Amino acid sequence: MKLFNHNFIISLVIAMFVVCGCGSDDDNNAAPEGLDLQGTWLGVVFNNSKPGRQNINVTITQDAEAIIINTSKSGAPGKRITGTLSSDNQIRATDNGDASTWTTRFGSVSETSIKLANDLGNNELLIIELFR
Repeated sequence: MKLFNHNFIISLVIAMFVVCGCGSDDDNNAAPEGLDLQGTWLGVVFNNSKPGRQNINVTITQDAEAIIINTSKSGAPGKRITGTLSSDNQIRATDNGDASTWTTRFGSVSETSIKLANDLGNNELLIIELFR
């Protein structure tokens, strides 16, 4: 006695794939949702071991995780910085003027606050704090 017909079983398997979306990797290729950092920012740049702060204006251009930070600071380091925004909202970037590395060593960035540091050696940091 035959309980199920072969065509019925194939139709059932196909229906299960369609209903549950199994076998589709469209979601795996989707770009991760990230922060929108693009736009105009205000901030300060300072050396943690020297007195004084310089006010700066900043424009950030963003294409998914790729970012370009242009500041009103005169000269490197800190004039133009290019890098990436990770899925955990950290920035790792390179200064276009002197090839030094900038990171968010103090914590994640948000859509209203960014703090980047450039390690100059001997416990000396050049820090850029941005807000909007």
